[in-house]
Amino acid sequence: MSKGIKLQIDVTDITPEQFKSMSTGKITSSDVKLCLSSNPALIDVLVSRELSDDEFRAFEGVNDLHTALSTAQIDSIVKNNNSLPGTINYGMGVSAELLMKYANKFDMYFIEIAENLTPEFVEKYFHQMDISAFIRSRKNMYSDFDKFLKSDIIFEKLVHHECSWYRNTEQSTEGLSRLFSGSELSGIFSGSAIKNELSKILDTITCADLLAFRPESKMYIELLAKHYSDKSTFTYAELLCAIDKISWGKLSILFDDYFSQVLLPKISTSLITLKNTVVMK
Repeated sequence: MSKGIKLQIDVTDITPEQFKSMSTGKITSSDVKLCLSSNPALIDVLVSRELSDDEFRAFEGVNDLHTALSTAQIDSIVKNNNSLPGTINYGMGVSAELLMKYANKFDMYFIEIAENLTPEFVEKYFHQMDISAFIRSRKNMYSDFDKFLKSDIIFEKLVHHECSWYRNTEQSTEGLSRLFSGSELSGIFSGSAIKNELSKILDTITCADLLAFRPESKMYIELLAKHYSDKSTFTYAELLCAIDKISWGKLSILFDDYFSQVLLPKISTSLITLKNTVVMK
């Protein structure tokens, strides 16, 4: 006879109707595993309603819970509970439809490992996700990174993730090269091609550009020009090198704002235009 460790019942012959009237106050993960192997219909009973604390802990103790349950059972858990046990909390085994519909129930910091993640989901919840982990997971676990790169919205956000105001052209080129490596876009986004696109934008910054953007920073912009012997055009790398020598506080704020509001949108537009010359599968 198949005996539960805490339930102490023969789960082989018991019917779902009988099980509904029984107390599961002492249920353990061993009981859940026993029901899964001997009488899965009893699991259907448990997941058809909100899990009690004991039931939640019992499911939580099942390794790779999403592989032990049926799709219908996972769907029931998601629909009937605000807190989700085990790997289901990371969206594992959950349909794309339910991931989107009940997104607030999942742990967004680990949602990148959900196999049914869609571009639409990532577009909406990108800023709540661990993007470095998202890139690794979609490249290494599922090999479906390309489907996300097709979205101009996600592509732009990924470019922004790799390009920061404190990185020079070389550093941003390296980051973007790693991003596109192994993808359908790796051919057109070689290191030299990326650097060429970035250089068009980052290597021709003028004092007039900075002054038009932030007139109140005139004194520091003039000091910048004087530092470079009255040059009027700079590479972005030169701007970064000047920060420590002139005024870290004032220039870092100026460059951060100018990069994010002026340069980064230009970089995104340039790379998206290049991306869309390729018909992705």
